[in-house]
Amino acid sequence: MHDQNHNYECPELALLVAHMSEKGYRRRVIVNYKAIARQFLRYLRHIRISIDTVQSEHVQRFLRRRLSKYRCRHGRSPSDPQSWRAREVSAIRMLLRMLRGQWPPSPIPRSAPESMLDEILRGYDEWMREIRGLRLCTRENRIAEALRFMKSLRIEDRAAWSDDVTISSIDAYVASRTVSRRTRGSLKLATVDLRSFLRYLKISEWIKNDLSGEILVPKCYKLEDLPQELRAEHVDKVLEATRADHSAIGRRDYAILTLLATYGLRAGEVIGLRLEDIDWKNDILRVRRGKSGAFVELPLLPDPGNAILTYLRHGRPKTGARQVFVRTVAPYTGLAGLTTQIRERLAVVGAISPGRRGPHAFRHARAASLLRRGVTIKEIGDVLGHRSTESTAAYLRLAMDDLRTVALDMPVGVTP
Repeated sequence: MHDQNHNYECPELALLVAHMSEKGYRRRVIVNYKAIARQFLRYLRHIRISIDTVQSEHVQRFLRRRLSKYRCRHGRSPSDPQSWRAREVSAIRMLLRMLRGQWPPSPIPRSAPESMLDEILRGYDEWMREIRGLRLCTRENRIAEALRFMKSLRIEDRAAWSDDVTISSIDAYVASRTVSRRTRGSLKLATVDLRSFLRYLKISEWIKNDLSGEILVPKCYKLEDLPQELRAEHVDKVLEATRADHSAIGRRDYAILTLLATYGLRAGEVIGLRLEDIDWKNDILRVRRGKSGAFVELPLLPDPGNAILTYLRHGRPKTGARQVFVRTVAPYTGLAGLTTQIRERLAVVGAISPGRRGPHAFRHARAASLLRRGVTIKEIGDVLGHRSTESTAAYLRLAMDDLRTVALDMPVGVTP
């Protein structure tokens, strides 16, 4: 049934337009999203569903209906089905997140085993937060490992699932994780997370015996993995190529690359930079160290300073976000990561490192270049923000050729 008054503007659409305008979306995008949202709201009224009770299946039915109408109207499917669907979904998701506060909604358990699993994981998260005092990122990783393990048991009913937690089932699961983990270090993390979950199951009396001690954690040795550095000529090449890109993205990426190459910062330290962290008057860059959380003041050198200033003047969109580096398309919020854009910049110039290919490659390259200049390990550690020389010692192995040149000659007649 069509609306009796087509000129009536429902408050939900007005809120959506105001939200998108505030976030800096282009007018064309706002018009498209508003049209999709209007059709979705009409569909909900037609099936007598309120916004508060919308589930994912309602969205899927609407999309199928929209696709069917598109085919009838144009006599064909969309030329780019994935882009068409992505646009439709993005508009609906934005509307529902704005009105509901969260989308997609938390899944509703459909069976007793799913309800039980949800109860276990919620209790596990609370235990890690309240008793162990673990950070959110650690809890998320451990819950993900716990979920993989529980799904590997293929639980069928609440009464008998705990009997499936045996040494043999644990061994089978660890063996499967061994295949998917590339290094002993990553496998060690998985086994430590599994130990934690098994310990919780015993403490909370979900299982009778504590089997956490039965898991053998791979032994990792300090400095066993030789870091692979990004060669100095590759750093220069990617900086030169990015500097020549005068687009908004190019200016942003060049400023980021210059910070990585100059200071050896971690990706999170670059992402976390805020406008107030730059003291232009005194040429000071204030960086919050990613691991310790402490702030350190670094001299704002000419190259990174000029690169940031050019980006702020000619590349950064107008936004209320306080992060220095933001997205180049609406919403203009802070960046979530740097790996993708760094890898793309390296690939363009053929600068492919055999090891790390993301922002951390520049950190290793910076350490190696300082080491070759005769800078002491303590000074390199200060630049990189290490709290102990042991953390910096790994970079000694990045300059093996240089270390061989200072090897002592054996006296004549002495055999090794």
